[in-house]
This record gives sequence, structure tokens and C-alpha cells, in this order.
Amino acid sequence: MATFCSIFFSIGLVAVLDFWIKGGIPREDLVIGALIPALLAPLMLFGFVRLSQQLSRAEAQLRTLASEDPLTGVFNRRRFLELAGVEWARGTRHSHTQSLLVIDVDDFKSVNDRYGHLSGDQTLRHAAEECRACLRRTDLLGRYGGDEFVILLPETGIAGGVRMAERIREAVERSEIRTPAGTVHITVSIGVAGRHLGTLSVDALVAEADGALYKAKTNGRNRVEKTEASDRAPALFGTGAHAEDP
Repeated sequence: MATFCSIFFSIGLVAVLDFWIKGGIPREDLVIGALIPALLAPLMLFGFVRLSQQLSRAEAQLRTLASEDPLTGVFNRRRFLELAGVEWARGTRHSHTQSLLVIDVDDFKSVNDRYGHLSGDQTLRHAAEECRACLRRTDLLGRYGGDEFVILLPETGIAGGVRMAERIREAVERSEIRTPAGTVHITVSIGVAGRHLGTLSVDALVAEADGALYKAKTNGRNRVEKTEASDRAPALFGTGAHAEDP
């Protein structure tokens, strides 16, 4: 419809100009006036479609940059906390248990010092991949900062959280990272906290798991520790969880 309107407008404009300048309206001018918009319309439509596609891709890239950690590809801290907040509200509504893991790469500074920062980046990507390989589709994984990762396990009691933490710890310990500077072996320490009536927010649960992580570091690294309060989580928080523990 727009093309036909452009053609009629072009013919009318040519006719007016010809009559004003030449005193008449040659037929060939009318033909040219009709051909110009007919030929340009497909090109303009193609350009519009291309521009629309480019804008859509740029918008998708911006959304990805806003939610992903650019180095590891997992959720960044802000996006993780947003999604964890949604999951926290759902757990509150249905009285479901939840567990949270804080994971720290042991002696990561020595990896950077010995193998270089590029190998250090590769090590962090490897740690994220090992974590992701152990998780369920509904679990949330984010990079909390530096060499620290955080995982929220929905509908999972403290026992399931500890099992998942051990699974990740063992997977990382068994693996090796082949970098241009040499083969790197790493371990991780993990703190686990289970939701209970004393935890009022995701941030509070992270703080508890972080305390357990500190205990794991103090007790020798490459180990899993849980918070004492988490032992009471199933009895205090409720029995609404129906998903199997990891």
C-alpha cells in the first residue's frame, strides 16, 4: 500500500513540475515518475529489515551483557541476586527449603603469580564449567566476585546442599586445566547454608554460607563446611519441598 501511494505521489509531483516548467506533461516523464518509487521501495524495505535485525541483535547483546559475567558466562552478581530474590519469594510462598553454596578457588593468587593472568582467567572459566556440569536446570550459578562463585539450590535441604558441594569439590579436584603456561590443578573450598526461620533474605543466607566458607579455609582448604544453624533448617522452615535433593 505504501509503495502504491509513493508511485501516485511521484507521478503527481512529476506532472505538476512538468506542467509548471514545460507547460505540458510528456508521457515518458510520467513513466519515469512511476518507476523511481517502484524501484526504490524494495531497496528501502530491505534496508529497513536489515536495520531492524541489527537493532534486535544489539538489544539481545545488551541484555546478555547486563546479566552475564563476561569472563565465565555465568550470571553476574547483580543478576544472580535478582533471580535468587525471585526464587526466595517462591520458596517463602510455598514453604520450600533452599540451600546456598559459596565457593572459593583455593590459593588462586598463586595461579596468577605462577602461570600468568591469562591462565588465571582460564582457571576461573574451568571452575565455572565444573560447577555448571554438576547442577540441575533449576539451580542458579553466579560469579560473586574475584575467584568466588555462589549457587542457590531451590527445594533442597542442607543435606542435599552438602552433597552437591562435595560433588563439585571432588569434580574440581579431579580435573586439570591445560593452559599455554602449563597444566594447572586447583581445589575449592565451599561453605553451605540452609534456609531456616532465622534467615530473612538471600543476603543473610549468603552471609551464613560465607561464614562456613571461612571455616573451610581455616580448617585446611579443599573441604566443605556447613553452618550450625542450617542443621535445624528442615525442622524450622517446613516440609513443603517436593523436589529430590541433588
